[in-house]
Amino acid sequence: MIESKSRCWDNVFGYLEADMTKGLINLCDKWIKKDMIGVEIGSFAGVSSKVISYYCYKLTCIDPWVIGCDLGYKEISRDKIMLAEHKFDLMLQTCKNIEKVVGFSLDVCKKFDNNTLDFVYIDGAHDYESSYLDLISWKYKVKVGGLLMGHDKGLIEKSLKDANIVVVDEFCDTSWVSIK
Repeated sequence: MIESKSRCWDNVFGYLEADMTKGLINLCDKWIKKDMIGVEIGSFAGVSSKVISYYCYKLTCIDPWVIGCDLGYKEISRDKIMLAEHKFDLMLQTCKNIEKVVGFSLDVCKKFDNNTLDFVYIDGAHDYESSYLDLISWKYKVKVGGLLMGHDKGLIEKSLKDANIVVVDEFCDTSWVSIK
């Protein structure tokens, strides 16, 4: 069994966030199966990546790991992003079923055929436009009966509604699940 811990932030970044992986662990216990192949959008330091990879066959993790006004993380310093990517790379050494892809979600999405993934977990940018575009782009990559999932449901509620995504399950860390 995998243990719950701080999702994105820890003492390295200067404070602890109350958002724990417990909800994500519960989501994975209930919905992810060992033969599933999926994608995670927004992997940052790899905390949620490690959890998800424990439950599935293969996980492709997509993140730009860059900073800039129109480039990626806007609210986090370059040093912290570099540290997060370093932590992700260290995590990769123990998680052999993870493939790291450096890039922007919508660019990488074009490299996947429609109806080929068992699941997509979206935790990228949380602004309306970015989350809406992630939802409408990646939902076509998921097989019928597959899962579109994500984090921070409250922050992307309007995007979910406008993309016609019906959430069928929610968890204590604001993770959510929709069935295609």
